[in-house]
Amino acid sequence: MKRFVLIILLVFNFTFSAQVKDKNITPTLIEADKLKYDNKNALAIYKGNVIVKRGDFTLWADKMYIYFSKKKQDKKEDKSQLEKIEAIGNVRFKKGEYVGKSEKAEYYENGRYIKLIGKATLEKKGNKVEGDIITYYLDTEEAFVSGKNRVRTIIINENGGQ
Repeated sequence: MKRFVLIILLVFNFTFSAQVKDKNITPTLIEADKLKYDNKNALAIYKGNVIVKRGDFTLWADKMYIYFSKKKQDKKEDKSQLEKIEAIGNVRFKKGEYVGKSEKAEYYENGRYIKLIGKATLEKKGNKVEGDIITYYLDTEEAFVSGKNRVRTIIINENGGQ
């Protein structure tokens, strides 16, 4: 039981410690049915109905591997920063009006982008793009679609085609 509480406190520290010192940093909230944390490798493995929320960005999946990078803040302590998320199974995300779906996804904090992999779709107000891989940049709202198969786009005219 003590070990479980320690793990929860460690994860809480990783995701929310920045909020305390800098009011401009948005915290990341992670929820799941199960968690396994590997301190040596700075890796958290979440299983079952996993949800990651940060501001207006939400990511859902069956399983997520969350990688942290340890950065020295001072001589006394290391602070872990979220570096990368690998999402597997029934992946979907929402950012503002954008909704994406895929079999797998990779989110990179450095560059703030998400790569949807396998039967990937990205949709906004009925407009939809489909492809093998969609890379979507959260801050600039740019998307790049690639893969072995052709890209498919569906465009809905808001004015009814007039």
